[in-house]
Formats: sequence, structure tokens, C-alpha cells
Amino acid sequence: GGLLSPSSVRAGGDEGPHGRIYGESEGKFKTYFSPQHMSVEEQLKQALAREKSLRNQLAMMREEVELREVSQSYEALLGKVKEVNGEMRARERELYAVEQENKSLRERVQVRDAEVEELRRRCSTLQEEAEAKQQHIHTLKARVMELRD
Repeated sequence: GGLLSPSSVRAGGDEGPHGRIYGESEGKFKTYFSPQHMSVEEQLKQALAREKSLRNQLAMMREEVELREVSQSYEALLGKVKEVNGEMRARERELYAVEQENKSLRERVQVRDAEVEELRRRCSTLQEEAEAKQQHIHTLKARVMELRD
């Protein structure tokens, strides 16, 4: 409390109607440095204003921290999306290659099937011819036997 001594006034600034004034910052600081010259209402008003200002700053800082964290998490997710996308593309290429291979194998299977079917028919025809020849042989043998007797 009490008034400032002339030496401290000269050292720290000029004495104003509401307390010590520091140079050009008059409007900004004059009431912060000499609470004893303010009424209780003024002090309360200033304290509330400072509290509100600090709360706003704190809220802003929290938002900035959250924004930074969310941004980092977003960047990480984008990286993961890129990675998974690359993996998916690779699997799609593999799948396409396997599908082409399967298509080619199916075509080869069809060709072989047709060849087997053709060979089966030829075999069947040859067997029929062989049976006919065998029958002919039996017939001829029987005649030869008859002629011998």
C-alpha cells in the first residue's frame, strides 16, 4: 500500500492518476501495476477479464493441441490407406494373373478333353474292327476244320 517514493517513480515510470504508468504502454499496463489505487469493483472487473482471457487462451491451446494430434493421426491414417491400397493393387494384379492362368488351363483342359474323346472314339472303332477280324478268324478256322474232315 501507500504512495510510491519519488525515486522509485523516476526509476520505473511516471505516476498517473491510477498508479504507475510505464512509458508508451500507458493504456495497457496502467491499472495492472498499482491495484491499491483501484476500487474493489475495478480490481474484480480486471481479475475477471484476465481470467476470461486466460481461459480463452487455454481453450485455444487445447484446441491447437487436439488439432495437432488429430492432424497427425489423420496423416498416419492416410499413410495406412496408401499402404493398404498398394497391397490391394498388388493382390488384384496377382488375382488377374491367376485368372489368366486358369483361363489358359481351362482352354488346355478343353483341348485335351477333345483329344481324349477323339482317341476314345478311335479306340472304340479299332476294338470293333478287331472283334470283327477275330470273328472272321473264327469263321475261317471253322471252315478250314470242315474242309479237313
